[in-house]
Amino acid sequence: MAELRDAMGEWIDLKKNIALARKDLSVLTKREKELAEIIKKSMTQIEVDTVKMQDNNVKLRVKNSKGSITKDVIQKGLHSYFSGDEVKVEGAMKAIIDSAPVKERSTLSLLKSTK
Repeated sequence: MAELRDAMGEWIDLKKNIALARKDLSVLTKREKELAEIIKKSMTQIEVDTVKMQDNNVKLRVKNSKGSITKDVIQKGLHSYFSGDEVKVEGAMKAIIDSAPVKERSTLSLLKSTK
């Protein structure tokens, strides 16, 4: 029982420290994304793909990729494949959704004490 109490105490302290660090990191990450968008927009406008800055090269790469497969994407694809036959589309969607595997996950949550 003492081992559980020690592990839980350390876990709680780590959760609190991680939460504080995430807040700081989220501010930095948000600003980094804002600056990256400004830089990408500017480089695209002036049609430059590489900029030398101090001892670094900043390179803009553009690539096309397929988007995520979502429920809406599947439904649009089925609608196109079945030429708008709603009965077939709904039947295929139900079969796809019903065949999705079920995953069991367990998590721990740190809740504030009501004292």
